[in-house]
Amino acid sequence: MIKSYRTETTKKQAEVAALTSEEQPQVFQNTSCTACGGQLDLPSVHFMCKHSYHQRCLVENETECPACARAHSTIREIRRANQMAADQHDLFLAEVQEAEDGFGATARMFSKGLLSLQAP
Repeated sequence: MIKSYRTETTKKQAEVAALTSEEQPQVFQNTSCTACGGQLDLPSVHFMCKHSYHQRCLVENETECPACARAHSTIREIRRANQMAADQHDLFLAEVQEAEDGFGATARMFSKGLLSLQAP
């Protein structure tokens, strides 16, 4: 499982590097709107996730791809929950004391980002 996560992370890092490369700008070649499926015409909006929309198909001032918003909000919620749990030291201490393997419990907490190496 660790190997698959590392492979996926490497792939995502390469995608981010390609999307943010100043030497090779992204060319969007989508011909249909993700929302309505109609032929794209101007004005159109292209997101870095490679979804494209008619401007009229988006809510005014939309800054996030509607097709990807749910997945992104789930990830943000998990991260927010982990950050909130990071301040609950009694929860961490209880898990370490209840675990057969205190190091394993510590490693799980660290992998979730609940133990910060930086001072608050």
